[in-house]
Amino acid sequence: MVWDPCLLELMTQTVRVRSRSTVDEYGRPTYATATEHRAHVSEKSRLIKTDHGEEVMSSGQVWIADPLTMSTEDQVELPDGRTPEVVRVEVYNDENGPNWTKVYFG
Repeated sequence: MVWDPCLLELMTQTVRVRSRSTVDEYGRPTYATATEHRAHVSEKSRLIKTDHGEEVMSSGQVWIADPLTMSTEDQVELPDGRTPEVVRVEVYNDENGPNWTKVYFG
């Protein structure tokens, strides 16, 4: 994966991603160890469609400089420590395949 240096300059933040692993005996999700990723967080609200076709209000987006295999059940920890609900995940490709990930959060 080759990123344009100008684009990487915009990715000044770090987010932590945790994949949902199991559910405990009380029905609460448990998560794998976090991985850190270079990112850009934008706190801009917009109406989006979820993977299930529902319209919801997203309160922000995270552009991650890695192609991640993740779902709305996973967890993203923002630079300020918040872990908002993930409402949509998109992986973008370039001519070499998967290149970066965009996560919408509630």
